Amino acid sequence: MNKPTKTEKIEPEDLKEKQQEKVEEPEVLNNLPPEIKKVIEMGFSMQRISGPMPNPILSKLNEKHIDKILDISEKEEDNSFKDSQSNKKYNLIYFILVIIVFIFLIIFLVEDNKELLLEILKIAVAIVGGFGGGFGYKTYLDKKKDN
Repeated sequence: MNKPTKTEKIEPEDLKEKQQEKVEEPEVLNNLPPEIKKVIEMGFSMQRISGPMPNPILSKLNEKHIDKILDISEKEEDNSFKDSQSNKKYNLIYFILVIIVFIFLIIFLVEDNKELLLEILKIAVAIVGGFGGGFGYKTYLDKKKDN
């Protein structure tokens, strides 16, 4: 009998037929001669034995191993936290350096060369706008992917 597809509906009559087939299977096995019944039972047992083999490592896993795995997992979380904290520190340092350079440029170029300062500011605004636009676009794509 064909299995119904996802779009195909199962009629109540089909369900009754399937239930009757399931009921008839054991009766058919009981009516077989003993030699054939043995062969069929051996085939079923071979199917169970030759099924998916369990992972041999799992049978050797004990409480000490689980504790060790949990310890390693905890260390990984701690390292991840420390890494994110150091990244935040470096980002703050970079931001402060950029502000210092920007203030330095303004102080020394305002009096001597205003045109050069305006060109540098235009380029800086374009760079910051590019980073902002790229960050916004990435956020938009991430939200679109999640939905």
